[in-house]
Amino acid sequence: MINRLLPLLLALCAALPAAGADVRFLAFGDSVTIGHGSSGIICPDNVGVDGYPPRLLPRLAGRGLDAEILNFGFCGERTDAGITRIDTVLAVPADVILIMEGTNDVSGGVGFETTLFNLREMARKADAVGTEPVLASLVPRGPEAPRDSNNGKTYTIADRLEEDAAAGGWTYADPFHALFDVPDFFELYYFDQLHPDSSGYHVVAEAFADPAVEAANRQDSCAAVPPGPCTASSTVLCLSGGRFRLEAFWENFTGGTGVGTAVPQTNDTGAFYWFDPQNIELTIKVLDGRGINGHFWVYYGALSNVKFSLLVTDTQTGRCREYFNPLATFASVGDDMAFLDQDLPGPQ
Repeated sequence: MINRLLPLLLALCAALPAAGADVRFLAFGDSVTIGHGSSGIICPDNVGVDGYPPRLLPRLAGRGLDAEILNFGFCGERTDAGITRIDTVLAVPADVILIMEGTNDVSGGVGFETTLFNLREMARKADAVGTEPVLASLVPRGPEAPRDSNNGKTYTIADRLEEDAAAGGWTYADPFHALFDVPDFFELYYFDQLHPDSSGYHVVAEAFADPAVEAANRQDSCAAVPPGPCTASSTVLCLSGGRFRLEAFWENFTGGTGVGTAVPQTNDTGAFYWFDPQNIELTIKVLDGRGINGHFWVYYGALSNVKFSLLVTDTQTGRCREYFNPLATFASVGDDMAFLDQDLPGPQ
C-alpha cells in the first residue's frame, strides 16, 4: 500500500505551496520517522504518519520559526534503499531535510561503516540540490532488540555521525542521547524494542528542535549571499583564482559578535582574525580537485574555540556552503566533496 501511494504523495507534495510557512522541512527515514508506535500508527497496516514531525512543529514555532514538515518515512527501509529513494524525495522543493535512518541496518547486521557512508551520501545529495541536511543519530534499542541489545553499535553510529556531520559542514541532531541518557528510558518512552511511544516521540522532537532551527538559519545565510564576481575586501577572501568568496562570522563566550577580518595569502590560501591582526584565528584553503573527483575541496583549521561560521560561495554557480564551529570547540575540517563542478556529468 505504501509503495503504491508514495509516487502519488511525492507528486502532490511537489505541487503544494508552503501554505504560508517560511520554511519547509522534509522528514526522511524509516518507521521511526513515520511514527510507528505513536497514536495507533502501526507499520505497515496503514499509511498514516505521526511520530516526531507533528511534535516538532510547535517547538519550532516556540523558537520563532514558521514551518511545515512533510513526512517521508518508509517502513522497514535500510540505508542502501534510502540512498536511492532520497533522490525522489529531494525533488520536492524544501529548505531542510531531516535524515534519521539506519535502525534496520543494525537489525539486519549491516556494518556501521556502510551505514555511515550511505548517510553521508544522502547529505551530499541534499547539498547538491540546495536542501540543507540535518543528520540524526538513531534512537536507542530495547534490551531484547536484535543485533545490538546493549546499544554498543548504535552508540558508535551516533558518535561517528556527529564527527561526519562536523566534517561535512552539516547540522547534527542527537535523539539517541536525548533518550538513552534518561534513566529507565525504555520503560518510560517505548512502544516496542525499536520504536518510541507517543511520549518518546516528544523527546525525539525536542532533540531535533534546535538543530532544525540551526539548519534553517544556515540555509538562510547561504541564500542571502548574492551570486556574482568575488571582490576582495577587509572581510572577504577570494580564493582559487577568485572563483570562491569566503566570509567568517564569530561569537565569543560573552555573546559578542563580529565579522572576521580577511588576510589574503596565496591564490588558494587565506586566513581570518577576530580581534588582533597579530593573532590569526582561522586558516583556509580551497583547492581544485576536479581532476581527481570532479569537486573543489575546502580545508580549514581553527586556531580559536569561539563559535564561528565560515561561508564559502562558488561565484560561478551561486552555490554556498556554511561550515559551523560550536562554542568551546577546536576544529579542523577537510571537505574533498565541497563543490561539484556543475559542468561535469553526474548528480547535480
